[in-house]
Amino acid sequence: MKTFLGENRNKLVVNSFNYAKENCNDLGIVMEHQRRPKMKKQTFGKGSRDAELPYDIGLRRDMFSLLDRVIEELTLRFQQLHALAENYGFLTPFNLLNDKYKCQTDHGDFDKEVFITETKKTSAVYCCC
Repeated sequence: MKTFLGENRNKLVVNSFNYAKENCNDLGIVMEHQRRPKMKKQTFGKGSRDAELPYDIGLRRDMFSLLDRVIEELTLRFQQLHALAENYGFLTPFNLLNDKYKCQTDHGDFDKEVFITETKKTSAVYCCC
């Protein structure tokens, strides 16, 4: 999904914008800024207007930033999931119920003897069911 979003980023934004624009035109909704422009104070005490982007360019910029955020969140979550699988991947039901499975973890807090005992108990319970 990350690859798809990265490769088709521009196409997705353009298609989404065109679709939204067509729907707004069909429904009679005007696509314009509905908020007041920001005012910046100058050192002289007088206000000056910020340079504003046209609405469509600002909307596309926001869509690009949102899409970039989604890509970044996907990347981060898959990295976290990969780290979790590295640490606790041995706890799959196949490994827990397999008598021949050799636990090969190098965690400092991990007691292999307790794990083997609990695995035998768990497999005995599941075999009876």
